[in-house]
Amino acid sequence: MPIRTRILAYVTLVPFCALICLFVGQFGANWLIETQNARQLREFSTVALRRAEIAVENGIRELNVAASGSRFDCDARRLRTLRLQVYRSSYLKDIRAVGDTGAVNCSAYSGTLEFDVEWPAFDRMLPSVTGGVRLFAVPQSASTALGIRVGMYSHQLSGGIRRDIEGGEGLAAILDIDGTLVDIMPDGMRGRGDIEMRLGDGTRIAGTNPGWTAPSGDMFSHTVRSARYPIVVTLRASKSAMNALYHDAFGPIILAATLAGLGYGLLIARICTGPGKPSDELHRAIIRKEFRPWYQPIYRLDGRGIIGAEVLARWVRPDGTIVPAAQFIDTAEKAGRIDEITWPQINDALNEMRSLLVTDPEFFLSFNITRGQLASPGFPRRLLETARRAAVDPGRITIELTEREVFDDIDADARIVAELHDLGFEVTIDDVGTGHNGLSLVQRLGADAMKVDKIFVDALGEDTSATTIVEMLVRVARERGMTLVAEGIEHEWQVTILRACGVEYGQGYLLSKPVPGINLLALYGRHSNDPERRLQSLRAAV
Repeated sequence: MPIRTRILAYVTLVPFCALICLFVGQFGANWLIETQNARQLREFSTVALRRAEIAVENGIRELNVAASGSRFDCDARRLRTLRLQVYRSSYLKDIRAVGDTGAVNCSAYSGTLEFDVEWPAFDRMLPSVTGGVRLFAVPQSASTALGIRVGMYSHQLSGGIRRDIEGGEGLAAILDIDGTLVDIMPDGMRGRGDIEMRLGDGTRIAGTNPGWTAPSGDMFSHTVRSARYPIVVTLRASKSAMNALYHDAFGPIILAATLAGLGYGLLIARICTGPGKPSDELHRAIIRKEFRPWYQPIYRLDGRGIIGAEVLARWVRPDGTIVPAAQFIDTAEKAGRIDEITWPQINDALNEMRSLLVTDPEFFLSFNITRGQLASPGFPRRLLETARRAAVDPGRITIELTEREVFDDIDADARIVAELHDLGFEVTIDDVGTGHNGLSLVQRLGADAMKVDKIFVDALGEDTSATTIVEMLVRVARERGMTLVAEGIEHEWQVTILRACGVEYGQGYLLSKPVPGINLLALYGRHSNDPERRLQSLRAAV
């Protein structure tokens, strides 16, 4: 396109779009604030539901520990063991052995039975989608407790505990749950809304402000249901209170609308004068090999010693512009070109970092793989061939899967992971606690490591439940002999809290953002305790 035409497109389109956005920005500011607030409140609901699910999973895990045979005898020794287990737990009130009708046979702390107003029969306990687990409410003199029941024996194994949801003897955990579990509203909204947790039959288990109400026109309400358990979380809040809380954002929104108009005008002008569809530009970039591996180091929290790195794709344009993966991965997946980016990235990264992969027995590279790529025919063998061509031990390579994806055939995926293990590779589950699968994905896939999502790291020090979740993940990792890495670390105080929770490894901007290979080598050299390795890395970087 001629330069004069390009200049004319920019001169006319950019100011026009800016004026339009400035004109509508004033009228759209309130609407945008309300929309953003509603989105934030919906996210609060989802996080509150996730907390409730984790509490249930903790209870199931405790029952898994308590179940140690085909039957449970209420003898003094077993009851002492149960009492010790309840004493050590921060969220258990009691563990009880129940009969086939649901009636209590014995209790770790029999004194708690005095507070039960009612104990439900088996047929009133609500089944879970996952199978083998039933949830129920236990009305007590001062509150309503949450109960979890699992069966003691059956012909099949599920989740490491023999269960029979159709009857028979079982174990029940009584959880200590109150409004603090779901209380995630910002300080300015305290007393101006309510978040409640109910069972599928409508029984309220916990809430933050049960007596709160507001005019119907000023009421925001959002309900989310668990896909695995009969749990429902409902958030209600005052729209006007939420808008007033963030009224200071009105001015910046007007400014943002104007800037958005400028940006939109630039985008339209670029599209009108640009090379074509994004997929066409992606095709040319693949042909020109413009995609390069960048690295974010994974390090020990106690001394910043680098033990590995996560490999992240970057699009390096001819003009030097660096495009992050989030801006082109979706396009590559929709165009069916993701493999043409991933496999060259793996090959280039192994060759770039071969010196560290060979000389440092701990150093490894972690590659992000989609669930579709994992399930593609021959994936493990192709990965092995790539490692052999680069002369790299498979044990130095980790495949990273995100828990945000839907694993609709976990059994088939588990077989692929087992094949990767047989070939020497390791597997990490990323974003643990933020997706649809929960800890069951970690258990059933047999992963070697987990990553604590940045959302929990950011909440440390402000939200006590985030610390509880991290501590729970540390316990699970230790029980299963797994490595636990905290992502998104940006501040020293986060390191202090994470180390107190028992986390040993991390990654994030505190040490380094994603960098090219030469920068990683230099960074590794500066943080190495071995003078010889430090010298070799610095020479390689030069």
